[in-house]
Amino acid sequence: MGREQIHAKHKCVNNSITTRTGREENGTEKTVTELLAALTPQQYQHLVGFARHRLRARIQSRAVQRCLALIEPEDLVGEAVLKLELGDQNPALGRHLPPEYRTDLERFLACLRGVIESDLYNLVRLAEHRQEHVPLGDPELEPGTVE
Repeated sequence: MGREQIHAKHKCVNNSITTRTGREENGTEKTVTELLAALTPQQYQHLVGFARHRLRARIQSRAVQRCLALIEPEDLVGEAVLKLELGDQNPALGRHLPPEYRTDLERFLACLRGVIESDLYNLVRLAEHRQEHVPLGDPELEPGTVE
């Protein structure tokens, strides 16, 4: 293999890696704080709308509805932001933002939506497993029991 072929193959591999991972060659990865500062009010409202929509879609039973009644969409967005900020400082404290989500605001927003969806999924699972247990007994003799 000639020197030109090796160089061309190396360049092709580098381009392939850059395309797949989303990393830019000039190293313009940003911190979570920088990405949050770049968010517009419209983008933030879009995240809140996404959280509201997902919250409504996840409420399937009365037990889940009761448990999630106090959760606001803004709280879900705030939790996701906090987890990413903490993860930026120390990955053991929050969620680590992978490098491919640091290069572009749209990718960062996609990551935030993923964190919101994951947190909501975990809240629903917790609510489903937290159903009330009613003791067995004679309801006429012992109020609050079921047969």
